[in-house]
Amino acid sequence: MTSKAFILIYFFSQVFLASSQESYKVLYMNGDVYANNTLISIGDKIKDSDSLNFIEEKGLIKVCYSKCKKLRIFSNYFFKKNHIKTISDYTKYYKSLTTRGDKDFIKNVDLKVISEHQIAIIDTLKLNSKEFNLTSDRTNFYYVSYTFKKKEINKKLDYFKNHLIFTNSIYSVENEGKIIPDNNTISLFHYNANKRESTPIVTNLNIHFFDRTVLLKKIKNCCMDTKSNLSLKNKMILLKEYLKTEYSEMKFSENDINKLLNDL
Repeated sequence: MTSKAFILIYFFSQVFLASSQESYKVLYMNGDVYANNTLISIGDKIKDSDSLNFIEEKGLIKVCYSKCKKLRIFSNYFFKKNHIKTISDYTKYYKSLTTRGDKDFIKNVDLKVISEHQIAIIDTLKLNSKEFNLTSDRTNFYYVSYTFKKKEINKKLDYFKNHLIFTNSIYSVENEGKIIPDNNTISLFHYNANKRESTPIVTNLNIHFFDRTVLLKKIKNCCMDTKSNLSLKNKMILLKEYLKTEYSEMKFSENDINKLLNDL
């Protein structure tokens, strides 16, 4: 083979490779992102072979592809966690997500789970009290306790059909509105009024409440697009990536996630 023929073959192979690469249009950005050391902006196009570098810890971009009929998110969280450099590498990882189970969401929220993880609650958490083996009636009830501005705050929990009901009202303090407890932790107690005795159940709860309407608005703005016909699997992947990027230290329940998906 002559050198001229070799050059022609190489040239056309490179043209074919370039034309076969997927092109992505940037629709949304959180923080500065570089593609091959070039700062990108909304409206720019990037391709599979591009290497992405996120400046912000929670940096991400939303892109569309396939004539802008499909969506995808590229985030610093997943690129770092999975040691990914190029979009092509991420695409392979992305496809694998649709074929395997997800351990990032909690199936059953119980005492063990809430004592070991930071728990994200969308509107309400119902915790089965049977494992405590303690009664709840007019003289026996459950409450949470925490400190705020070095003052002790106690909040009685609602109780219904063997379940403790946690809502964001536990973080409402008179003349203060919604607050964040000192050290971000609360304790759960059972109180026996006849004995005037409190029994500690768990003392290191780290619970975060999210308003469903507000969270949905954020997710739709960042991840979803009414013009894109997304499958349930694709919505789940987009939702997962957003939540793990924004709230990587927290655990969401499968029940809450499925309810969110139904509203997207």
